[in-house]
Amino acid sequence: MRISKFLFIALFSISAAASAEEALKLDLVNQAFAPQKVAVIKAIGSDEYSEITNEKREVVTKALDNISGLLVEDASFATLDAGQREQVLQYQKLINNELKKAKNDSRIVCSSESKTGSNFPVKVCRTLAAQKRQRAETQAGLEAVSRSVRNNSGKAN
Repeated sequence: MRISKFLFIALFSISAAASAEEALKLDLVNQAFAPQKVAVIKAIGSDEYSEITNEKREVVTKALDNISGLLVEDASFATLDAGQREQVLQYQKLINNELKKAKNDSRIVCSSESKTGSNFPVKVCRTLAAQKRQRAETQAGLEAVSRSVRNNSGKAN
């Protein structure tokens, strides 16, 4: 009994954490557009989506505007013709993909790093995108040094 209670609590905690990490998702088939548009605009300006680029923010905003143009006079998804529904679904997919990527890249990741000249690890937290950028910059720097060493060692002979 005690083990099953523990498993239930653990599974509940995991599912709650997973749902808290999910990106905002546009659903125009089952929900009204206007409140979802407001939520998306608010989200892409928040810290939860801090790693969305200005270019991607503009793409999302234009897609929302295009959907607004198709849903004139508070029309619902169901009242659109087949071609318009297809366009709306394409814009919805584009928006949802950008939101998912931005949410994922905006996650905070912490790690212990030892600073040069110290044996004491320091906890460093940054967004996943910032961590990827730093890793790429470090790799590029190492490759540049490696090329320089190879080029200079050939000239010494």
